[in-house]
Amino acid sequence: MTDRYDYTAFGEIYAQTGTTPNNYLYTGQQYDEVTGLYSLRARYYDPSDGRFLSRDPYPCPLCSPQEYNRYIYTANNPVNFSDPSGLYVLVQQSQVTVNIGLVVKSIGAVLGGALACYDSNWISYMAAAAKIKPLLIALEIMTPSPTPCHIPVLFYPRFITPKIGQHINDAQAAGHPMLLTYDRAGKNSHNKRRQIACRGFTGKPQSCDEYPFASSLQGGLGASIRSVPIWEQRLQGTTMSAFVRTKLKFTDNFAVVVIG
Repeated sequence: MTDRYDYTAFGEIYAQTGTTPNNYLYTGQQYDEVTGLYSLRARYYDPSDGRFLSRDPYPCPLCSPQEYNRYIYTANNPVNFSDPSGLYVLVQQSQVTVNIGLVVKSIGAVLGGALACYDSNWISYMAAAAKIKPLLIALEIMTPSPTPCHIPVLFYPRFITPKIGQHINDAQAAGHPMLLTYDRAGKNSHNKRRQIACRGFTGKPQSCDEYPFASSLQGGLGASIRSVPIWEQRLQGTTMSAFVRTKLKFTDNFAVVVIG
């Protein structure tokens, strides 16, 4: 080890040994020595007062009272959380420090761009299989789909469709996969899976929501079902259609991550 850095809780350096040039400091994020700020992708962060320079643009319907201050870093809890994205959603869902940017940069420096892309794609599949949300969120924010460098990530907005969002979370927690494969056979195939999954549904006049989605190869028999408002189901259809049309360019596999 040639260099050592000691930080305050919010990221100011109070002791340092070594002089190796290094722009990646607190939690492995990019530091601008001229301004004294960290670039956390969505926003700039000032470690001297533990605040971002701009408001968090992300909706926050389930915030704790202190989080209604949209400038604070990691809900004022930097010991237990990190925020490589600069967005509320990643702070809330990160139980571990995710530093995918530094990982990919390191791989790229050693192996070259093409192999770095291959490795980050492989990592994203492992993350989806293991249901590591923070890693998938970081990948998608850094390099939005469609890209050959990671699996497409469907950010499902619980703050817009709360019943379906909660159902997806519960189904994944119960053992259903986060990693799905879109079925391009079309509506007839999708409808057959939906009929199988929702057979015996008694929640009318509400709609039968199924997870894994009937539009995926993992849907159908054994899927989790729940009664949800019809309007949520319609919004879900719109969200999924747009995702398939714009994001599934390199693969039919994708990860479903509930946000908000």
